[in-house]
Amino acid sequence: MDRRGHKPIEARDDKGRPISFRAAPPPPPKPRRPRGESLWRPWRKVGILLALGAFFLGGRETLGYLGIRISGGTACRVVRVIDGDTVRIYCPGRGFDLARLIGFDTPEVFSPRCFGEWWAGTKASWALSRHLWTADEVKIVLSGTDRYDRRLATLFVDGRNIAPTMIADGHARPYAGGRREGWC
Repeated sequence: MDRRGHKPIEARDDKGRPISFRAAPPPPPKPRRPRGESLWRPWRKVGILLALGAFFLGGRETLGYLGIRISGGTACRVVRVIDGDTVRIYCPGRGFDLARLIGFDTPEVFSPRCFGEWWAGTKASWALSRHLWTADEVKIVLSGTDRYDRRLATLFVDGRNIAPTMIADGHARPYAGGRREGWC
């Protein structure tokens, strides 16, 4: 009987046997990975094979944009296309720098004023990446810095300045400094 004078009710199953309400033992622990083993380790080999396949099948067209010559003979590499008119470069002895490509202006990707500007900026970024990926020869000429402390650079793809190409493709406007027009 409980404190209030009620009889406890026994719970029984379908066959009339009493049911025990004791807690079941905890489930066994899950097997753990050995220390230092990563979940993506098996995929590392796949990534290496894909990169080697792209190199051997695509050759210079696939990885050709990586070797960029700066006037003066120093080899720099484009690490990333930030947006249609800004790239991240790595120069031995100097390190990583942002380079603003001069001669044209593209829509902003990181601080757009409207969705249309972001979309046009994304297309301009992809267009610049495509030009760099398909180039046989890429040359960059550095010339000072801008007010944001980015290197100013002129980019030549297969012997031609990239600025008129981006403007002709409709991804950019001519720009020689000063106030920029909006893209919305």
